[in-house]
Amino acid sequence: MSRIRNALAARERLAWYLLMVIVLLMIGLMHAHWRLATVQKDFKMHVPPDVSQGALLTPDMPGHASVYMYTHYIWRSLNTWRESGVKEYLPAIDAFACYVSPDFLKWLKADQKRESSAGNLARTRELSTVNFYEDKFVKPAGNGTWYVWLDMSLEERVSG
Repeated sequence: MSRIRNALAARERLAWYLLMVIVLLMIGLMHAHWRLATVQKDFKMHVPPDVSQGALLTPDMPGHASVYMYTHYIWRSLNTWRESGVKEYLPAIDAFACYVSPDFLKWLKADQKRESSAGNLARTRELSTVNFYEDKFVKPAGNGTWYVWLDMSLEERVSG
């Protein structure tokens, strides 16, 4: 009789262990489901153009080359007037207002008024790069702010 009782007790223990395994697996499954539901889905990765020297890639933190090209694009777009500065300068300032700091936006609008009153906007303007990018052209100022040095030449034409 004790052999049957031991077999029944062993069977109950096995059922208990299997139940605990099932409970632990369910907890693990719920945790994995929650992690997949709350994991960050999108992140920005800025890859430098020249990776031959290696690159430390961190999500959502742009590299020096990316900051330089971004600044170069904005500055060139603000200061290139194909037809006339009278028609293109203020719309360009308004188009890029969300990309510049409030102080710089105020300076740009004051510059537009100053140049307009002096009659300097009735011309075409083209910017071109003098030097290619180097790491020393970009200095981080902290808190997502950068100092960027652009070496560009300006060509203006009045009446063709």
